[in-house]
Amino acid sequence: MIKVIQDEMEFKIEYELKNWKTKEIQIIKAPERIFDLNFKEIVSIFGNYGFGLNIAELTFLLIFHLEEWGIIRLPLNRYHWSTDYILTPLKREFMIEEESLFGKGCPDFLLTNNKKKEFKFVEIKQWEDSLNDNQIRWVEKYNYNVFITRLISQR
Repeated sequence: MIKVIQDEMEFKIEYELKNWKTKEIQIIKAPERIFDLNFKEIVSIFGNYGFGLNIAELTFLLIFHLEEWGIIRLPLNRYHWSTDYILTPLKREFMIEEESLFGKGCPDFLLTNNKKKEFKFVEIKQWEDSLNDNQIRWVEKYNYNVFITRLISQR
């Protein structure tokens, strides 16, 4: 018999997006559809990609997917066969420095929007978690806009 333990914390359909540079915080309404997705739909969106993620990461991936962002999990594996296929358009379209996509401190995700020629690095944090020393060094070194996201909880 499998026992399911449910977290007592409920989620509003909002999340916080904080710009690391400006410290500006936006409260954004997540697409309502995210909470209506069933397991089969989630797997069809991410396939095996969604496995190994914590609940906050999975929730935000679904939000970003429904907001029509292209999603790249970071850091990239320097030795994987597909890395060059990812790097070439990123460098050409968004002028992203190649080294920023590898190694310690790299944010969790790179979101791209080809229509708007826009990208953003996103670090997903659980409730009271904050950036560690490696992440702070990365942010200071590359000077990209990095956004820290958190689900807004109601107690």
